[in-house]
Amino acid sequence: MGWGVHQMSTIAHWVADLPGAANMVRAWPPAALIAIVFGGLWFALWRLSWRWQGLAPIALGFAVISVSVPPDIFIARDGTAAAVRGGDGRLTILGVKPDNYTAEQWLLRDGDSRDVAAAREAARCDSLGCFALGAGERKIALSLRAGRLIEDCARADLIISAVPVRRPCQGPDLVLERFDIAKNGATALTFTENGVRMDTVASQRGMRPWSIKGRD
Repeated sequence: MGWGVHQMSTIAHWVADLPGAANMVRAWPPAALIAIVFGGLWFALWRLSWRWQGLAPIALGFAVISVSVPPDIFIARDGTAAAVRGGDGRLTILGVKPDNYTAEQWLLRDGDSRDVAAAREAARCDSLGCFALGAGERKIALSLRAGRLIEDCARADLIISAVPVRRPCQGPDLVLERFDIAKNGATALTFTENGVRMDTVASQRGMRPWSIKGRD
């Protein structure tokens, strides 16, 4: 029995090492996943001619995937790190000391096989904050210290601030400060024709008695 298990493991490792044996894809919309699973179950469980109707929701699910748009910005729950989608469609990690686990999850969700260090190369960071160009040449600033806010308010289109913004900041189209992020938790932003769509942990989880504000 041990010999047989060893041979199976050897074959499994050999297949896994073949070129193209594994490929990363970005996370699918929940609606698409539900449609594909429903269609697959319908097709697999029925034995009569109407089983072929299961192909319709499967096709619909893949259509939803093809037209879905991934978020343009991911923001950590403490506001000290973010991931910005650049003009090439890939994420750039912002943060002086970003949490590696969180950054890796952003990359995996996006179907990106790069490590965190490679994803940080396009960012310009110092001890006060980070700066990167997002989709559509939008200037995205991550402000980690109050001393950087004046400069970022003058040049950025969108500011993510890990510190409170206590003075007017009129230049950017959107400013998310420490208290906004603490209230809503980890946040994903998507640029649309009408502005910016915001998805937060609080909106997905709901405000329940046992939910701690600002914690995902």
